[in-house]
Amino acid sequence: QARLQFDSQRHVFDAPRIALRLHGAGWPQDGLPVTLQFKHLVADLNAQTLDAPGLQLQVAGASISSDLQGERILDAPRISGPVRLADVAPRALLGQLGIEVPATRDPKVLQHLSLSGKLSAGAEALTLDGVQGKLDDTTLTGRVGADLDSGRLRFALQLDRIDADRYLAPQAPAPAASAAGAGAPAAAPIEIPVDLIRALDMQGDLRAGTARFAGIEYSGLHFRLNAQ
Repeated sequence: QARLQFDSQRHVFDAPRIALRLHGAGWPQDGLPVTLQFKHLVADLNAQTLDAPGLQLQVAGASISSDLQGERILDAPRISGPVRLADVAPRALLGQLGIEVPATRDPKVLQHLSLSGKLSAGAEALTLDGVQGKLDDTTLTGRVGADLDSGRLRFALQLDRIDADRYLAPQAPAPAASAAGAGAPAAAPIEIPVDLIRALDMQGDLRAGTARFAGIEYSGLHFRLNAQ
């Protein structure tokens, strides 16, 4: 239901809801269900403000909620507000998106993913401050930002702990030695995605309290990335 007040240029939409099912190459055979709804939308064109509380976005089992506020919505729109991704199982989500779930060394990973933060988005940039995320038993905090014109990505993130070995592909059985005593064949060379790397425009800072890689335990890790 809409109430359009042309004298005051204040327009109200009560409980708007859009439900879609997207079809196309790469999507699930039955389509991808998407539902977007708000408690209400209030657009004041004279003040150039937008009030959009109670946002609920449902995509293939993932649920995102927010209460958004907009300013200068006609000449330089900017949207801000808290955003929250409710806990979802990445394995189930990938399956519903029609994406093959990778085999992992630990089949119990990719069971929990959640995220929250303060969103600020305009025509030129997007930032998520006060990030609080959870992947299985790993907690993530920090800030992420992107320049929408150049595609430049900036981040400063902190992990409490992570066991990266759990997410690797299962280990292949060691090949048996030949009767002549020959060792295993040399591993195939790994192709480096040069074009992808050259296209990166990214600057970031990643810290981890404790981490495990290739069977080795680390503490106080600090990575800095500068790719341009």
